Amino acid sequence: VEEKDWDSDLAKYASPQYFTNNLLSSVYFEEGSRHIPKNAIVIEISPHALLAPIVRKSLDPDTDIIALTNRSKSINNIQCLLEGIGKLYLNGYEPNVNAIYPTNEYPIPALVPSISHFLTWDFSVQTIRGLEMGSRKCWYKTFVLGVCSKPKYQHLLDYKIGPKFLIPAAGLISLVLDLFVSLNPAAKTVAIENFRTYECDMGVFLRGNCDVSVAITRVGGTFAISAEDMEDVWCTVNCKERILATGEIKLVAGKMKSNIPDWTTETLEGRLEFDACLKKLAFSSRGNQCVQQLSKHLEGFSADISSTSGRTFELVDSCLKLISIARSDDERTVVPYCIQSMVFNMEMIREYKQGQSVRVFYDPMDNEVTSSVILMKTIRTKDILLDKLEPSKEYTSGTSSYWTSMKTAKLDDIDINYIGLSSQASKDETIVDFSGTMNTWRNRVMGIVSYVKSK
Repeated sequence: VEEKDWDSDLAKYASPQYFTNNLLSSVYFEEGSRHIPKNAIVIEISPHALLAPIVRKSLDPDTDIIALTNRSKSINNIQCLLEGIGKLYLNGYEPNVNAIYPTNEYPIPALVPSISHFLTWDFSVQTIRGLEMGSRKCWYKTFVLGVCSKPKYQHLLDYKIGPKFLIPAAGLISLVLDLFVSLNPAAKTVAIENFRTYECDMGVFLRGNCDVSVAITRVGGTFAISAEDMEDVWCTVNCKERILATGEIKLVAGKMKSNIPDWTTETLEGRLEFDACLKKLAFSSRGNQCVQQLSKHLEGFSADISSTSGRTFELVDSCLKLISIARSDDERTVVPYCIQSMVFNMEMIREYKQGQSVRVFYDPMDNEVTSSVILMKTIRTKDILLDKLEPSKEYTSGTSSYWTSMKTAKLDDIDINYIGLSSQASKDETIVDFSGTMNTWRNRVMGIVSYVKSK
């Protein structure tokens, strides 16, 4: 049917005339293909994928064509359907896969066997490859981080808490935000969701060089920041490709709405020196000049953040340090590693970079950061483990390949398979046996966690 007849009864209804016309008339691919934009994803629902070669010739080369069936007898069509759904996921869409499975009826009988032990991850497949998908399907930026990195990236290497170096979460946030805004210069409000950082070996960056990549999918805004080793004759550290941070970034329509709280009542502690609070938590004094003092209220904490170098990093980092001060105590230092939602007012950020200070508020009860520039919701923190407590020598006999303690534990690096209270535990010393697999290198480990009560 030609385009001028698309609204006719012949085109809209499955009548005998409709099927007769389909059988006898020509197919107007050229007219229809004019309405399909570049970089589109075309799903062929016709049987046997007969039209795929014709559609490829008619559409733009950047168009992705996904077939759900195949006429070849050597191909399993169920597998073809699931692969088509998988291609939609890789291109940023979220099809409702529950529609192809029967509905579970609850309660499930007690004797139904579990299939969880059959499900394993294929570590031979590098997961970041599914996100890269070539430069035409994602925005991409790479730079060198390490002993040969440019000065503008040095703040990512100088971040230190106690003796431990780490890549700051604020640095990773500013990397993806700056890249996204450079591609969308007219953006007024930008949101980052489900942001998460991952542990990495800082020795790779301090003694060698890595290629750091920031990839953002054009559809959906899913992003990943990864590091991959470079061939360096001076560095003997072997760094495989690893994920530093993941999340989603997108434009938000309209201006950011922020409810600035009216906190007037301060506690007896009143105003606190920002740098002194951070030194107490073993933070390095470098980069703490943006905030002079913070106020402790009955409802939470507030601080005025000023710009010293015109970077978004300082603003975000000061907000995260404010959270660390609010949540840490004399025995432990915590840092944010997972943030469910962040919203940025880009117009106000530009004013901040030009020298205007920003007042931020952190409410520990609601777990929210509020200001006229940035909003953060549902922030999760983890311990930065500084003390080097040795496990009790009494229990060092045995085949344990991983020793730790409650304060120096990095159990986030281990996929725990078993954990239980040891028979050697006592009233004054808690001992827990565990076994699992290291997330980084997939080595199987087992050991104990020992914690001695202080007297």
